[in-house]
Amino acid sequence: MKKTTQASSFFTIMFFILFINFIQPMSRVFALSNEVGHYTEMEARISRLEERVQKLEQLLLDKTTGYSNKEKIVNPMQTIGKWQILSNWSRVKNGMTFDQVIRILGNPTKKDITNEDFGTWFYEGYIDEARSTVSGNVKFLDRKVYQVNPPVY
Repeated sequence: MKKTTQASSFFTIMFFILFINFIQPMSRVFALSNEVGHYTEMEARISRLEERVQKLEQLLLDKTTGYSNKEKIVNPMQTIGKWQILSNWSRVKNGMTFDQVIRILGNPTKKDITNEDFGTWFYEGYIDEARSTVSGNVKFLDRKVYQVNPPVY
């Protein structure tokens, strides 16, 4: 009977050793899966926050510039002087958007904006050909060109 008890105790101890060796790695797997889940949740949250910041930045930009979120703002340094080329004015057509006008004429030198959908953009400056200061303007209604008044040289 003593051998049976010793064998039983031996198997019980072996079972606990195997059980602990099995459980310990499994607990690491569960811990890692929880960490991965936590990281995935954090990444999703960061992504949502970045989207919110982008929307808020666009709203701020819309209020300060009058541009819609669908229209790209062009760097004014890339477009200086385009309005001074008379042939560019003939390329501006009724129905064009703010962005399309900026690509052709550049940023205006002044804006008279009644609201975000209606206003007049002025292009004024000294022209060597005219040897004087000239002015042209583009009028918008519903964010689209409805009248073009090129400068007279």
